[in-house]
Amino acid sequence: MVEKCQPGDVILFDRRCECCASGFPAALACLLGKTILCDEEDGTRSVERGSYEHCGIVVPGLSDAPGAQHDPSNLCLLEATSGSGIVCRPLLTRLEMSRSRSVMLLPLSCP
Repeated sequence: MVEKCQPGDVILFDRRCECCASGFPAALACLLGKTILCDEEDGTRSVERGSYEHCGIVVPGLSDAPGAQHDPSNLCLLEATSGSGIVCRPLLTRLEMSRSRSVMLLPLSCP
């Protein structure tokens, strides 16, 4: 998946609320997000498939080496967290540490 990512792509996470790394506040925010985004009272859902309540955007890393801007190992994920605010982590590391049920890549544009 990382090889297909480009800066500007969006990654959606269907997190397991009970496994949130930041503890109880993050688990509560996860449950509220799923309730608000994924389960509408009239039976419809804001998110059609899955219950993706967390997202991040792929951004270029800090390396200035030639060609590093599109190197998958240099990409980072910019995302909001409950404890630290907005953070930027290496994309591969973030995906490896995820305990989400599923992760979906939404490309910014077609190749």
